[in-house]
Amino acid sequence: MSEIYIPKGPRKTEVDCKDRPKIRPPCKVCGLIRAYLMFAVPLIFMVFAGVEIDWPDINMTALVGYLFLAAFLVQVAWRVYVDYYKKK
Repeated sequence: MSEIYIPKGPRKTEVDCKDRPKIRPPCKVCGLIRAYLMFAVPLIFMVFAGVEIDWPDINMTALVGYLFLAAFLVQVAWRVYVDYYKKK
């Protein structure tokens, strides 16, 4: 069998910590948009595809819609509390 060649010394792909580019964390708005898209896109797909899960006496599409509405209202109420009522 042939031997595998392993070069000695640092690899060219390795970068020293001080030479790495500074990566900023995503802003809060971008994170919120990503979270909504992560849940809203499958819901919209289910609505347009006509996927319907029928449990006795429960309309799942309406239930998920109400859950999204409740999550939105909770977030708005939290932002109002943080921005106007919480002491700085």
